[in-house]
Amino acid sequence: MTVKDGGKAKGVRCSIVSEKPNDPQDKPAGFMKTNIHFGGVQREVSKNLFIIMGVAGSGKTTVGKKLAAAWGVPFFDADDFHSEENRKKMQTGVPLVDGDRAPWLRKLNQLLRQQSGKAVLACSALKAQYREVLQSELVDGIQWIYLEGDRDLIAQRLALRTGHYMAPDMLPSQFRILEPPADAWTFNVRHSVDEIVQSILESC
Repeated sequence: MTVKDGGKAKGVRCSIVSEKPNDPQDKPAGFMKTNIHFGGVQREVSKNLFIIMGVAGSGKTTVGKKLAAAWGVPFFDADDFHSEENRKKMQTGVPLVDGDRAPWLRKLNQLLRQQSGKAVLACSALKAQYREVLQSELVDGIQWIYLEGDRDLIAQRLALRTGHYMAPDMLPSQFRILEPPADAWTFNVRHSVDEIVQSILESC
């Protein structure tokens, strides 16, 4: 199944063809079953590294932790790898610039290259150039999972979040630089975390 609007998720190097379930009772209304095809031949997704991306408040960490737990694999939160200088900027509502993010992205790329098996990373990865750094020199590639959503809904969720160093009023700056990926499985955050995670598991 997939919870992407319109019944389709976009896959890296593959297309995901959606079909209505045979028994309407098997799936919640509006859900679709997904089959992944390469050149018309159905195959499994072979990528070992999964990055959950999106703006702050989209649910990256929550989805990523649940997905990693379901697989029994390592989970990493990119926010834990920011420098103290970056954290101080975000605490005071100062948006990071590319120069601030460059060492952070290289550190995350090194982390991913150290993984010997499947792993999940939650990372904003807002620009295409950031994603290029993250996947540099990774032979097996990355499966990108993009959590998209209405700005007002995400702002409401962000306002309720506690214990995070990023100021909620930084959300507009994230939407300004966001470059939605063309090569990701895309899920709308209006769906529950469990629905999104189950859809990812079924696609893999």
